[in-house]
Amino acid sequence: VVYWPGGLDHYFVYVRQRSKGNNHIYSIPAEFNFTDGINDTTITVQIDSATQMFHFAIYQLAHMISIDRDEKISDAITAHENWITSTGAIPFPETNVVVNTLNAGIDSSLVRIEHNWVAPDGWKQPNPGIRLSDYHYWKVDGIMQNGYQSQATFSYNGTNNMTTGHIDNLLITSSEDSLVMLYRSSVAEDWSLVNGYTIITGANHTDKIGSIRIDTLKKGEYVFGIFDQTVVAVIHSENNFELKVFPNPSSDTFNITYKLPEVNKAVLLITDEAGRSIEKHKLTNKDGQLLWNASKRKPGIYIVNLIIDNKPTKQLKLVLSK
Repeated sequence: VVYWPGGLDHYFVYVRQRSKGNNHIYSIPAEFNFTDGINDTTITVQIDSATQMFHFAIYQLAHMISIDRDEKISDAITAHENWITSTGAIPFPETNVVVNTLNAGIDSSLVRIEHNWVAPDGWKQPNPGIRLSDYHYWKVDGIMQNGYQSQATFSYNGTNNMTTGHIDNLLITSSEDSLVMLYRSSVAEDWSLVNGYTIITGANHTDKIGSIRIDTLKKGEYVFGIFDQTVVAVIHSENNFELKVFPNPSSDTFNITYKLPEVNKAVLLITDEAGRSIEKHKLTNKDGQLLWNASKRKPGIYIVNLIIDNKPTKQLKLVLSK
């Protein structure tokens, strides 16, 4: 959406059709809803192309714009919204999300969650070694007042259960330890790791049932991903940092040295060859070293991942020989 103020409030809304299981382009009458939390303006248009732009000139400064807000058409989105007036956990039906409000803010907040049952956009930059879900993603929107703060728990199910499964079964093929949650604020941005999340497994780490709780819910898009060395590619220029390991191979301890540019946050993540998380270390200095004692690990290939500002940046293979 592009907003242009004037005598009227001008909105240029760009839309596109994405199908699941076919390449058909539909002709659909769809309602565009503009709301400021008190007043609503609804305009019906015909969406009949793969991509389109609509220009709306109205007397309203909208804080949320949505398509088919009242669920009148059969599309690949299940959505739910709630006005939040107090703290506590609220399930959002048909979205597989529970929102836990920690601070209700200065006034009521509107939270809308759209569960999109199609593949998300891929990486804009070369793939950093994370395979995105090919089945679904979420969009969070709303009118969130000053002071509003909440967590959100997104459920996953990688089983082949005919009733509740077949959602993340192609993404989660082994352990859940290598699952990640990614976020982008808009379609103009690339995906990055959510800053602060917890994987909550079910009975164990391999039953493929559980959830990911994010510490701070923000407006934007969210998607599950999983570390996968078969799709790895290096992003970012290497001129501004260094990542070295010695000795390599090693029978017990690896000395990992790093040199970083000015960054807000950096992490060294060590995984096994299948992408399962082994250890994570926050880096507080621009340069330094990490001694990783792998004497109790099984021999084989391990990966050290340098993550800068939530973006996987560089990876090196570690060969543990006994």
